[in-house]
Amino acid sequence: MNSNRIKACVLALLGVVLLIRAYGLFDQYMMKPLNDREAQLQDLKQDLQLQKRMESKIIELNKLNQQWVSRSLPKRTGVAATLYQNWLANSVDSAGFENSQITPAGILEANGDTAKLTFEITGTTDFSGLRNLLATLEVTPLLHKVNELQVRKVGTEFDDQLRINMNVEALVLNDASDREQLLTTEMLKASKANVKKRLAKEPTDASPFLVARKKPKGGTNRKKKQVTPVKKSEPPPVDHSDKVVQLGTVLSNTGSEVWLIDERTKNKSILNEGESFEFYGVKGIVHSIDADGVVLEIDGAAYLWTIAQSIKQRRKLPTKQ
Repeated sequence: MNSNRIKACVLALLGVVLLIRAYGLFDQYMMKPLNDREAQLQDLKQDLQLQKRMESKIIELNKLNQQWVSRSLPKRTGVAATLYQNWLANSVDSAGFENSQITPAGILEANGDTAKLTFEITGTTDFSGLRNLLATLEVTPLLHKVNELQVRKVGTEFDDQLRINMNVEALVLNDASDREQLLTTEMLKASKANVKKRLAKEPTDASPFLVARKKPKGGTNRKKKQVTPVKKSEPPPVDHSDKVVQLGTVLSNTGSEVWLIDERTKNKSILNEGESFEFYGVKGIVHSIDADGVVLEIDGAAYLWTIAQSIKQRRKLPTKQ
């Protein structure tokens, strides 16, 4: 009896051991490889998604690169500089500039992939002409930009004439085509149409540099009162010093100059440092000329005279202690 019970216990224990061993073998040779395959599958899916994103990014960068190449100036820098300068000159004339000049500032070989061309634009125009030129540069499909823009008033505050100094930079890519023209006829027509759309989309009524003249109050047909004129023996002289306006200065180590115009007579003149002057009773000496303006010495006092101001608008400087 005891012998049979012992045998049964031994057999039961042996069965448990076999089950545990079988489970270990099943986990080692079935479940673990299956879990490893699942992990590998997830890794492959992640790699595949990453690869697809990289391929999409490469396609996007290739399209962008093709756009850059198509907007580049022609590959030969000499041809590119000539074609681009001619295009700038036509654009400046179309914008209504007067006394304009386009000067190549240099060709800079930055590296083996790009070459940089720079040009200086000078001329006189109104605010509408300036907007037209800037819109033309913006919508024309070329790799170019405005690096620097200086605007100065010409004449009085009521005049809409502006003196423009502009620096423009254009790029030549190494992968650009070796073409003989800057833009096709279709591209030029499209650019002109886009300029008109851009200016119509962003209209402006008046120049921000212009000071509007105030109209006199009341109607023009109002009957004037009859006033008996009073005779004067000697009428005081008429002061026209508000018509003598500074156009600008030319700074030099050898001798700086100040340019001015008499708007009453339309005569232009130039004064040098240390030179005396007299305009409609205003007498003095040009004491110094610098970037801030012109210092005048009148009746022993110093006055600052800046660009676009009349000599009557000069500002008295404080006396040094």
